[in-house]
Amino acid sequence: MRLNASVSGTITGTGLIAENLSGTCTIAGSVTLIGNLSGNVTVASGGTLVIDGDVTHDWHGTLTNAGTVVFKAGYIQGWRDGGVASAIVNQAGAVFEVQGDTSMNARNGADDLSFTNAGTLRRTTSAGTAYLSCAFANTGTIAVQTGTLYLGATVNNAGPVTVSAGAQATFGSTTSLQLGTVFSGAGTVRLDSTVTVGSGVTLSGASTMRLN
Repeated sequence: MRLNASVSGTITGTGLIAENLSGTCTIAGSVTLIGNLSGNVTVASGGTLVIDGDVTHDWHGTLTNAGTVVFKAGYIQGWRDGGVASAIVNQAGAVFEVQGDTSMNARNGADDLSFTNAGTLRRTTSAGTAYLSCAFANTGTIAVQTGTLYLGATVNNAGPVTVSAGAQATFGSTTSLQLGTVFSGAGTVRLDSTVTVGSGVTLSGASTMRLN
């Protein structure tokens, strides 16, 4: 089944392909988005949203995830509408998994799209680079299992960062490392821009740390 309409209420069932998704709705089943998102979309605990298709996914609203989001392919481009920025909110207990060599940024400025993570942001599957170039705030977990996760805009981090062997996490813009930041794993962490280290934070761990 294919959907290209404004939706209100709860989406259940599996196998639904959304050419575009808009309105105020909750995904309690499984939906694959191959186009754009607008409005306020929530993925419920137990629900799954897959973002796929080698296209630009224009973002005009807020995605709140309490379940699982899998970003497989494409390019998320966040817009500011009527003075309101787009947003992705990954709640505690939720998983946002980046599988492909994807990118995510703001249309006209880094604050036109924000990503707030209180759950798990996980990089998997590909050995290439995934780019997250929007304002990013983390109190949850960043887990880079394969390839490279490149954080290309302002980062405020207060959670653990785990990088597996052969993988890399790159902080490529202004970064604030606050209490709660812990680096671990056998991979590489690169700090390539201005870094502010808060009280109680130690830049150590099992990871290889590279400062540039």
